[in-house]
Amino acid sequence: MDMPVVISLGGTELLELAKAEYTLLPLASGTFQMQVEGYTVAGTSNSMTPISTSTQVAYSKGEAQYLVVELVSRGGLSGSVFVPVRVPREHALDAARELTPVGLAIDEPLSRR
Repeated sequence: MDMPVVISLGGTELLELAKAEYTLLPLASGTFQMQVEGYTVAGTSNSMTPISTSTQVAYSKGEAQYLVVELVSRGGLSGSVFVPVRVPREHALDAARELTPVGLAIDEPLSRR
């Protein structure tokens, strides 16, 4: 079962993203703790288990950053975690072709302009 991930920045929940969605977020300059929360199937009973990954991110005024949330295996029966990874604009443009824009991205979808 695919469940959305919840993305928080500096302790404030920003959004939920479902599989195959992307969005646009205007953010203030600064360094923040980004947290991605979701669920994974883990253990011998294959039960849904909550997971959380945190990483520090820095944003500068006028700078565009592109992040992809990757599903990374923890090995064995431990399930997986969601890890935000910074990618180049070209990678984000390629990925966006297969994704549905949500939120602010509906009015400002990624394009090669």
